[in-house]
Amino acid sequence: MMILLLGFLLRSFKTEETTRSQEPAPPTNAATEPNYQAIVRELDETVWAPELLGQKHAAIIETLWDQIKNSETPFKVLLSLPFKNLTLGTFESSQSLPHHIDLQFMGKPREILTAE
Repeated sequence: MMILLLGFLLRSFKTEETTRSQEPAPPTNAATEPNYQAIVRELDETVWAPELLGQKHAAIIETLWDQIKNSETPFKVLLSLPFKNLTLGTFESSQSLPHHIDLQFMGKPREILTAE
């Protein structure tokens, strides 16, 4: 009796599995599928815009820092920068954010350095 029951269960399972695998895939419709590239582009232009701008500016500073670190004459790297003047600001206030992040706000310029 037990063997008959096991045989019936195994046969039922195999039949159900075979039926499921033979079902056609649901039709895809380009009009209903999300355009992921458009979604990513929209997020980049809205939600992530400040972060992407920060990364762009940070890349310039990181490149400069790497050039200074790897140069035998770091002051020549600084002198080769194409700027008329460099304005040094002061830290006015800060705001603590989650994950130990401090957002610094700059105050009025403290000093202006010129290339001469």
